[in-house]
Amino acid sequence: MSVKISVPNKGDLTAAEFRAEFPQLRFSGSVPPENILRAAGATLVAAAPAPMSQAQLDAENTLTPQQFRLMMNLPRPGAPRGWGKVWEDVTDALRSSDPVRAAVLDSHHVAPVFRLSATLEMIALVKPITDQICPGVDLSDPTVRAAWQQAK
Repeated sequence: MSVKISVPNKGDLTAAEFRAEFPQLRFSGSVPPENILRAAGATLVAAAPAPMSQAQLDAENTLTPQQFRLMMNLPRPGAPRGWGKVWEDVTDALRSSDPVRAAVLDSHHVAPVFRLSATLEMIALVKPITDQICPGVDLSDPTVRAAWQQAK
């Protein structure tokens, strides 16, 4: 998070702008010390953080194991018994044809915390298999995101 310096009749300035505005008030570092601020009648103001990307938001959007189980048990269009059953069917199908992918699915299913980004990656990883085994099950991003929010 960056810092702005609020100066009466000047508005919020960056440290560089403050230096240019008050060259007589010398300081080292990125933020002027308190005595320099007082001399200019200024105060420090926290600037708004930079907006997060969708990938960052997805990585921080988490569910507890209990919330994830709830999401997996919610009935979904094309999967009336819940996504948990779809997950099990896909994992079972992969055990013989692609045991590494099956292991990845198994390990994600028992994580201590569930990140939306990782879950969407898992779904993308098995989408071709899911389409074959469970046609009609909507595992699109908007549908998964809606279920994720419902489980929160």
